[in-house]
Amino acid sequence: MFNNKRIWSLIAVIGIIISLTACGFRPLYTSTGVNGEDKYIQDELSQIFIDEIEGFHGQKMRRQLLSLISPEHEVERGKYRLYVNIGTPVKSELGVKRNNQATRFRLSYNVKYTLYSFPEMSKLKVGSVSKFSSYDVNNSPRSSDVAKDVMEDRLLKDIAYDIAIQLSSYFKKEVISEQE
Repeated sequence: MFNNKRIWSLIAVIGIIISLTACGFRPLYTSTGVNGEDKYIQDELSQIFIDEIEGFHGQKMRRQLLSLISPEHEVERGKYRLYVNIGTPVKSELGVKRNNQATRFRLSYNVKYTLYSFPEMSKLKVGSVSKFSSYDVNNSPRSSDVAKDVMEDRLLKDIAYDIAIQLSSYFKKEVISEQE
């Protein structure tokens, strides 16, 4: 009736869940944090003012960060300032036809950011996120442009998400170090 593989899989999943709870693992985002730490993290994130980021892609990145860090409102004067620098994207050929025509391109971004306290402007966290993705080049120039735009939007969204996670973990570590 029951497959041995299925039973062992169920036992393994239960074992993993039990071992995670025993090791002190606490998820970054919880609805009920320990000693109100989830509220603290959300409050601190909502106090970050994100400086203007140069260029068209910079503005897209800033909008993504705003929606992730403080979705309810844009901070006018917060406790923190976030400077983000999007480096020049590196484009390289991945797929090449026999006639030396590229059929696939890879685009790489390296984004650096610094979180400062405000108004003291002391550095609190420096970090970087590197991501890459690729897109196909078709016979139609319009479809190639759309594929590139969609890929760039996805990359910028992923980078913004990684920055938000890194900032959240920074504030989570602050809470844990205060409790110890």
